[in-house]
Amino acid sequence: MKRFLLALALISTNVFASTLTIVTTSGPGSLSDQAARFLQPLLAKELGVDVVVTNAPGGNGVVGFRTFNQLSGDHILIGSFAVPFVAKTLPQKDFDPISEFVPVVGLTHAPMNILVPAKSPVKDVAGLVALSKANNGLKGGTAHPSANASMHILDKTIGTNTQQINYKQITQLYTDLSSGILDYAFGGATSSAAALVQSGHLRSLGRLDQTGVPDFSWTALFVKAGNENGKVAQAAKKVVTAENMAALPQPFFRADAATLRGQLLREYALIPAP
Repeated sequence: MKRFLLALALISTNVFASTLTIVTTSGPGSLSDQAARFLQPLLAKELGVDVVVTNAPGGNGVVGFRTFNQLSGDHILIGSFAVPFVAKTLPQKDFDPISEFVPVVGLTHAPMNILVPAKSPVKDVAGLVALSKANNGLKGGTAHPSANASMHILDKTIGTNTQQINYKQITQLYTDLSSGILDYAFGGATSSAAALVQSGHLRSLGRLDQTGVPDFSWTALFVKAGNENGKVAQAAKKVVTAENMAALPQPFFRADAATLRGQLLREYALIPAP
């Protein structure tokens, strides 16, 4: 029995001592990717293990969730509104992200701006409505479930009719928006969109939440259910502090596990059933 327990302890140690993976549901250069790579050396130092970042975009979060779910051992997911969104609209037969992925600590919140091409005739939200009526609908780009859901709500709020085009990479979305292939899109206030606005390739009509539409653009760190009190979760809470996050050019989302769980359930209730 002692030998068995010793062997089990060694196996457990080996699982933890192996590389820690941070999974993001968005591509390189995204806000989540930037946050993951910012945390990479902090977690490596705290845990004394190698830390890698795995980008798994696609399927409004499903690809990233499956990638995270299939990992053995204790790892981290940078989750977001995609967790309740996928749980409500794309029920999975083999796992349920809202019950099987546990939030540990808030990470970032980057309020979304409504963006249009620099040459667009639209000057404000009223102009967006006018353009939609004149063209019998608009083409809007999304690269995340938060933008997808908010765009649906914006349509209902201001009477637009958007043909949503989903992108795996935010950089491709901004390229198509700048060239006029898209009529509008949403972009984080501290993302690469800001540089495109400053350079004159895009224009901002203001923040989405100023139109009365909910802004779901937050991220948090998740672990698998059962690991919420483990070494990885404890390390995450230790390194994700206001002091550390001040060096990341994104607003810190100050939220503990209980607050995050409440937010997930509130947002889950807001999402219409398919």
